[in-house]
Amino acid sequence: MYQNTILDMITLISFQLLLQNPVETPKLAAFGELISPGRESLIVIKPIINKSSPNIASSEPELRQCLFNKERTLRFYRHYTQRNCILECEANFTLSFCQCVMYFMPSK
Repeated sequence: MYQNTILDMITLISFQLLLQNPVETPKLAAFGELISPGRESLIVIKPIINKSSPNIASSEPELRQCLFNKERTLRFYRHYTQRNCILECEANFTLSFCQCVMYFMPSK
């Protein structure tokens, strides 16, 4: 019981830091970092950059295993990104399974 109280107090007096692509929905549970005020926090930032040569666009999507922005339109997002595509798939699956979505998931 004492440990839970300490953990709750630490959580109460901290905040979460999240760096993200501005066209994507933040997913704090997966990528947020808990930070306590008044303490030094070291955070490792590992950017992911996906670049493709213009020549690869002529290959079929099944062969190259990726899509370009103009090849797929998402229902809930204006900008196609891999993360937005995954979130939309999760929302569609959740909606079909239980007729509801989590508050942070896209829906119409």
